[in-house]
Amino acid sequence: MRTSVVRARIEPDLKLQAENIFKAIGISHTDAIRLFYRQSVISRGIPFKLKVPNAMTLAAVKELEGKKSPKKFSSVKKALESLEND
Repeated sequence: MRTSVVRARIEPDLKLQAENIFKAIGISHTDAIRLFYRQSVISRGIPFKLKVPNAMTLAAVKELEGKKSPKKFSSVKKALESLEND
C-alpha cells in the first residue's frame, strides 16, 4: 500500500499531551491521525460536533485571555457575590 506524508505544526504542549493519551490507549500519533481521517471519511465531515460559541462564551474567553490568572475566592458564596457586584 502506498502512503502519503501529512505534516502539521502543533504547539509542543498540545502535542505532548495528546501523545501521552495515545500512548495510554496503545496507539501512535500516526494511528490517531489515520483514525481521524477515516472517521472524517465515514461521517463525511468532522467526526465530532463543532459549535460556534455564543456572545457570552466569546466574551468570557476574551476576558480570560487578557488576564494572567483567574480570581480566587475562599468560598462559592464569595464568588457569587463577586458576580453580583460586577
